[in-house]
Amino acid sequence: MEQIKTLHMNHLIFLGLAGLLLLNACSDKPTGSNDEDSSAGTREQLLKKVSEIDLSDAEIVRELLPDAAMFDNLEWNSTTGKARAPGGKAPHTGWAKGMHPNGSLLGLGHFIDGKENGPCFFWHPNGTKNQQGGFLESKRHGLWIHWDESGKETKRENWDEDVLVK
Repeated sequence: MEQIKTLHMNHLIFLGLAGLLLLNACSDKPTGSNDEDSSAGTREQLLKKVSEIDLSDAEIVRELLPDAAMFDNLEWNSTTGKARAPGGKAPHTGWAKGMHPNGSLLGLGHFIDGKENGPCFFWHPNGTKNQQGGFLESKRHGLWIHWDESGKETKRENWDEDVLVK
């Protein structure tokens, strides 16, 4: 009889754990999202991963665009400076895109926890490269390259958290 009770208790514990796993798997938090509970290590790993993406490669950009949020539709919190998808609860983590009035791609950049983090790329209305750079906590960071509408490189700048380094 005691063995049957132990067996039933183990079964109940197993069912409880399975239920918790199922609840976690069905939560509305997207995989890889960064909320307040995310560790700095996870954020750093994601930033490193997205920083390796070559946004000058048209095929990669085409793959990223369908899931990218529209930059103009993001809702900004004036207190925290963080963006979220319209009606969303958590700060936006993922790609965001902007479009020129003529329908061509204006820009593509990455957000982590509602702030611009990682590479970004901008295009002129005629489709040629405009600027390429990166952000760290919504501040320009690292090498930025600029091109004119003919595709000629016009300047290179190095930034350190929104401060131009000479």
